[in-house]
Amino acid sequence: MYLPLLLKKYLVFLSLFMFCFVGFINAGHNYSYKANGSDYYLTFSYSAGYTNFCSCSNYSTYVYGRKTSHSDSNVWFGLAVGGTAGAGSTNIAFGPSQTRTFYTTWHYSGRKPYISCVTDVECKTTVNSNNPVTASTAAIKKPTNVQASDDVSDNYIDITWDKATDIPEADHRYKIYQNTTLIATLAGTVRS
Repeated sequence: MYLPLLLKKYLVFLSLFMFCFVGFINAGHNYSYKANGSDYYLTFSYSAGYTNFCSCSNYSTYVYGRKTSHSDSNVWFGLAVGGTAGAGSTNIAFGPSQTRTFYTTWHYSGRKPYISCVTDVECKTTVNSNNPVTASTAAIKKPTNVQASDDVSDNYIDITWDKATDIPEADHRYKIYQNTTLIATLAGTVRS
């Protein structure tokens, strides 16, 4: 009678351990992809990362936004997350009017205690998001506060404007038209 009772206790413990372990591995991460009105960037934000998955101090976490599936080696982005960072965000440059689908994958690696961290062993796992996420950037933003004045000179019209786009200044130009004729192309740093 003693052996079956011990065996039952062992099987109950093993079942509980497996349930907890599988539940932990498949637990969801909180994350989002948003343009927040930007015409250039998508922001990837995350929280609830497994900050102590590999509980000895030397571990790393990488997050990938994969292109066509969780196993695709082609990625839209890869992000190294600090060892204890359970939350954060990063901007990913795509350009105006772009739509992307992300298959988010989390890779954890490092060391975990065998008996303690002094006798640690390798620790690693990959956790895939449940579903792909699609996000889009806005159409390119036109300059704002555009003003024209002939008060400065009788020979030309002075035009000024404010930058509205999130596209870096080195990556865009301003084109000035008179009616339908292009009369000037200016660097993204110029405002008049």
